[in-house]
Amino acid sequence: MKESVIIARAKARWEGTAGREVKKVVCSTLVLILCLSIFVWSFAALPVVRSGRQVGQPQSLGVVGTGLFLGDIAVVYVDPGTSHALIGSTFTVNVSIANASHLFSYQFRLFYDTDILDAVDVKLPEGHMLTPVGPANIWIVELKAKDDFNSTHGTVSVAVTLLNPESGKSGDGVLATISFYVRKPGACLLDLCEPDTIIVDDGVNVMDRKLDSGYFECTAAEHDMLVSLEVPSHLVPKESANIDVHIQNGGRNNETNVVVQLSIDGTTVDTARVESLTVGSSYTMSYLWTPQNVARYNVTGHAPSLVGEDNFRNNADSKTVAVSYVIRVPADFLTISEAVRAASSGDTIRVAPGTYFEHVIIDKSVTLVGENVNDTIIDGNGTWRVVHLGGGSKISGFTIQDGLVGVYVETEGNIIEDNILRNSKYGIEIFSVGNNVVRGNTITDNGCGIISDTSGNRIYHNNFVNNTDQAIDIKSSTWDYSDEGNYWSDYNGTDTNEDRIGDAPYVVNVTLQTCDFCPLVDTYTYLVGDLNDDGTVNMADLAVAAPAFGAYPRHARWNPTADTNHDGKVDMIDLVIIAMNFGRTRSVL
Repeated sequence: MKESVIIARAKARWEGTAGREVKKVVCSTLVLILCLSIFVWSFAALPVVRSGRQVGQPQSLGVVGTGLFLGDIAVVYVDPGTSHALIGSTFTVNVSIANASHLFSYQFRLFYDTDILDAVDVKLPEGHMLTPVGPANIWIVELKAKDDFNSTHGTVSVAVTLLNPESGKSGDGVLATISFYVRKPGACLLDLCEPDTIIVDDGVNVMDRKLDSGYFECTAAEHDMLVSLEVPSHLVPKESANIDVHIQNGGRNNETNVVVQLSIDGTTVDTARVESLTVGSSYTMSYLWTPQNVARYNVTGHAPSLVGEDNFRNNADSKTVAVSYVIRVPADFLTISEAVRAASSGDTIRVAPGTYFEHVIIDKSVTLVGENVNDTIIDGNGTWRVVHLGGGSKISGFTIQDGLVGVYVETEGNIIEDNILRNSKYGIEIFSVGNNVVRGNTITDNGCGIISDTSGNRIYHNNFVNNTDQAIDIKSSTWDYSDEGNYWSDYNGTDTNEDRIGDAPYVVNVTLQTCDFCPLVDTYTYLVGDLNDDGTVNMADLAVAAPAFGAYPRHARWNPTADTNHDGKVDMIDLVIIAMNFGRTRSVL
C-alpha cells in the first residue's frame, strides 16, 4: 500500500465519522499508519538479518516456551524452542510473547528452509494475545505463509493491530500458530527476523524486545517411503485431468523394485514398478482420468510397505474429488472457503441456506451464489474482512454480516449483486481498483455503507439504509446507470413528476461534487429474468441467454448470467424462467 493512499483513506474515514471521540480517532489512525508504514518499509527494503546461530546449535535460552523470562523487557520467541517430526508429517509451533506491556500492534517475519519444510498454515488461535474485548476491534494486516522468499528460504509474515477503543494487552500470550509440513530429513532454524519483528504499545511507542528463534530437526529412518497425491478437488463430468502420484525415498538406504499404485473408489486403475530409488530421489506416476458421472470419488495413491519399514503413515495419500457441474456447499465441501480453494476459474459455487462463520478469500474468477439471500449468511464473527473478493468474480444471494469489512475488493472486474450487507464497520470497501459493479444490494446498519477510493466503479440500484455514513467516495465513482441510481434512506428531495426518481441529486462527496444524479425515492427490487438489468424482461434478455444454451462452467459459451436458477447449466428451465416473466417491468416498491 502506498502511504499517501493510506492517509487519504484515513482522512475520508475521519471526515465521515462526526461525533466520535477525537482522541480515539486520532490514536486509531496513527497506530494503523505507523504499523502499515513500518510493515511495508521493512518487508520491501530491508535485507535478511539472521539470528547468528548456526544450524545444529541448541537454543540459547533454556526457558524458551515457559513464559519465565528474567527482567522486564519483552521477549518474542518460538515455542517449543526445539521441534522434531518425521518426514511427511505436520507439526506446529507458536510465536509467543512474554513480558508484554500494553501491546497494541505487532509484526514479525519468520524464515525457514524450504528444502526441508513447507509452511502450510498460519493463524491467530483462539485466545491469542491481542484477542479484543470488542470482536470487531482488530485488524489483521498480514497473515501469510509463503515458500518463495528466495531459492532456499520461505517466510511466514504476520502483522496485527487492535483498533480503538481497545486498550493494549499486558503479560504473556501467543501471537500466532504456524503449521509446517516436513519434506525431507534435515535441520534448520525457525528464524525470527531481527528488523522485521516490531511491537508497539497503545501510546504508539515502538517497544524494546528480545528475540529467541526456534530450531527444527528431522532424522531419517532406515527405510521410509513417502507418497503424495496431486488431483483437482473438483471436476466437471467428462472433463479430463491428470492424477499424479509422487513417491519419494525418505529413508537412509537406496531401494529397489518399489511399487506404486493408484486406485479410484477402491479399484486399482494404474500400477508402476520403480527399479531403483536412491536416497532422497523421487518418482511420479501420471494417470489421465476422465470421470463420466456426477459423484464424489475417493482417489488414493499407495506404496506397499518395504521390508524393515516402520513408519507406514507416509505410504498412502487419499483425496476426495467432487465431479459436478456446480460445486455445492455443504454437500461437496463443508465450508465456502474449502469450495473456493477447490474451484477452478469459471466454476459456480452454490451455497445452501445456513450460517457460515468464515472469512472467505476469492482469488480466482468464480460465481458464488447463495440459495436464499435472507437465509444464506456469511458471518465474520465480528472480525476482519468477511469476503475478500478478487479475480473477476461474482457474489450474489448472501447476507454478509459482522466484520470489519463485509466485502473487500482489490482487483478489477468483480460484481457484487443482490446481497444484504449489514452490521460491519464498512459494508463494502473498494481499494485502489476500478471496473467493478455493485448493484441490487441492500446495504444497511453499517458504520459506513461503502467506501471507494478509485474512479471507474459503477454503483447503482442499491438500497443504502441507516448506515452511519451512507458512502465515502474519494475518487468519483459512478452512482447511477440508465437514468436510475440508488435508494438513500436519508434522501430528503422531492419527486414532483412522480417518476420515482428524485428531482435533486444525492451528494456523495461535497468536495469532489460526486453525486447520484438519479436517486430512487423508494427501495429497489430485483426483477427476475431481467438479465441485462434494463428494467424490462424482453427479447434482449433472451438474446443474452440463447448463445449460452447447453453450456456449463468451463464450457466455451458459458455465461453465468444466463443461468437464472444457478444450477450450473443453461437449459430450457432458464429460458422458461425468462419466458414466464416476459413483458414484466421493474417497479420500485
